[in-house]
Amino acid sequence: MKQVYIYIMDTMADWQYAYLLPLLNNDSFYKVDHDKIELKMVGADNRPIKTAGGLKIIPDCTVAEIDISADTVLLLAGADTWHDKKHKDILFLTEKVLLENGTVVSMCASVGALNSIGILKTRKHTSNDVTPKI
Repeated sequence: MKQVYIYIMDTMADWQYAYLLPLLNNDSFYKVDHDKIELKMVGADNRPIKTAGGLKIIPDCTVAEIDISADTVLLLAGADTWHDKKHKDILFLTEKVLLENGTVVSMCASVGALNSIGILKTRKHTSNDVTPKI
């Protein structure tokens, strides 16, 4: 089973996952013999978060519980709170995922957050140049 971890945080831009989640969560888009995908909501801690769109989401696990391997997929959306120190653990874990040849999808302000700790220095990327101070 392939784990797809979705990092959730207050003010997360929930609409950035709108087209992706139904594709990941619907077997009809895959070959019959595909690896099953399990979506897991990951929080900095176990507390519920409130997205920019007003959704309340309860994490399935915390950053410390992510299994890192080449099969790991980590999704990071934009948010107004990437500058909060409580998100530094997911940023440093992102580098570990990349070193294990896992997949990281970073959107909007999360790109700036990754760039702020130097992860993107040797990787091609695009950004809207939002670089929070971590």
